[in-house]
Amino acid sequence: MKSDEYEQIVKPIIGSIFTAVEGDKSLQIKYGKKNLWLGCSGHPHQIDVSVCNSQSLFLVECKCWKRPIPVGMVLVFFGRICDIRPRCNREIHGIIVTTVGFQKGADLIAKHFKVDIAVVHSPSELALKYKDLFMIRRQDSLKVDDSVDVKLQ
Repeated sequence: MKSDEYEQIVKPIIGSIFTAVEGDKSLQIKYGKKNLWLGCSGHPHQIDVSVCNSQSLFLVECKCWKRPIPVGMVLVFFGRICDIRPRCNREIHGIIVTTVGFQKGADLIAKHFKVDIAVVHSPSELALKYKDLFMIRRQDSLKVDDSVDVKLQ
């Protein structure tokens, strides 16, 4: 899968979660190479997917890589958020999504800097968190004689 194809998968997922949490259907969704957000530094940051309304901004970094995402990538994304935040006058929520996972320590850094991380393989298999909503979707096909036990702790 190419990066732009992955962004196409992530874009409607993020949009639907944003709409569910914010309760606002008047949102603006942007993605791709022309989705630029100017930072206080004067640098235009390319953001893979962004969703916003007048109060909130959801910035998404999509990584369709063959290797786990390193700690440094989480730090770079947090730096972008810090540069964009003062100019945007909105609450910013950042998330990095990937098809393969993250290197050891990336979750610790992400949690410390309040950047969410998630593995998104497809629209039918994902787990994402935004504010108070945690969305899990797993879609499998079962035969009539199959059974599934789910235990939540």
